[in-house]
Amino acid sequence: MITDLPLPDESLPKALQCIRALRRAITSYWYATVEGREPAMIEAITGTMYVSILDETVFAPVHGEEYRNLRATSRLGRVVMGLGLIRNCETHSPELFVDLLVERAMYGVPFASGITAMRTVFSWAKNDGALGEIYAMPSQRLPSSSALNTNSPLSSCSKGSVFTTASTLSGP
Repeated sequence: MITDLPLPDESLPKALQCIRALRRAITSYWYATVEGREPAMIEAITGTMYVSILDETVFAPVHGEEYRNLRATSRLGRVVMGLGLIRNCETHSPELFVDLLVERAMYGVPFASGITAMRTVFSWAKNDGALGEIYAMPSQRLPSSSALNTNSPLSSCSKGSVFTTASTLSGP
C-alpha cells in the first residue's frame, strides 16, 4: 500500500505541486468532454504527464526498488506504468493515436447561460479486434514491467502496445 511509503519533507513541495496540476488536468479533461474527442484526448494526455512526473521524479527516487516493486505488483501501480507508456508514446512517437479514447455515452449538460450541451463519456479503447489488424497485439495483458520501463521511450510505442495498455486500463 502506498501509505507504507511516506514522502520526506523535501519531496512534498514537488509532489503537492504535481497533485494540484493533476487535479487541474482532470478538471480540464472534464470540460473538454463537452468539446469532443480531440480536446478530451489532449487533456487526458496532460494528466498522464503529471502521473509520470510523480512516478519518475517523486516516488521512484525517494523509495527506489521498494517503490518499483510495489508499482510492478499492484493494480494501481500497473495503471501508473500503463499511463507512463501512453504518455511516452504520445510525447515521443511520430504516430497519432486518434482512436485511443472512444465514446461510451453522451449526456445533456445544462449550463448557467441556459444552453444545454452534450458531454461525452470516454474510456480508453478496447483492443478487441474491432480496431483492425494494425492495432492487434498477441497479448491482451498490460505489457510487462520491463517493456514499460525501457530506456527508450519509443521502444514500446506501437499502436498495439498503446491500445492494449489502454484496453487494460479500461477494466473489464
